[in-house]
Amino acid sequence: MRLEKWALIAEIASAIAVVLSLLFVGLQVRLGAEETAINTAAIRSSAYQELQTQIANLQVVLIENPELRSVVGRIVFDGQEAESADQETLAEAWLRLVFRHGEIAYMRYRDGLIDETELQSVMGPVRGNFGSSYARDQWIGLSRLLNPDYVEYVNERILGTD
Repeated sequence: MRLEKWALIAEIASAIAVVLSLLFVGLQVRLGAEETAINTAAIRSSAYQELQTQIANLQVVLIENPELRSVVGRIVFDGQEAESADQETLAEAWLRLVFRHGEIAYMRYRDGLIDETELQSVMGPVRGNFGSSYARDQWIGLSRLLNPDYVEYVNERILGTD
């Protein structure tokens, strides 16, 4: 009888140990899920902030460079002819920067790091640089170097073409 009593106590103790182990595992899973959610939110926030910083940097470049500001205004926005090869180079370089910014933003959206509203917010520089046929012509030339999904997005959602 004495051995049976110890066996019963051992079974009860092991059942309690299993229940406690399951509770501990459940708690660890819950904590892991919470930590993952916090990390995901931090990564998303960081991705959006990085894109906002890129926009600010683009604006600073224009503010600090009167020649570039003039070229972008005349050629990219107003569609005037470049007066020199240097001006043409500046206008093309500006559009490459802006279009690449848009590509990075689109890739962040595609990868789930920003949502549709955030994408629309950071695509302002891209939308804003399609005011002239010059910019649209540059887009056609540069788009073959960009991610095809991004090009399709811009063509459909910003330019309204197929």
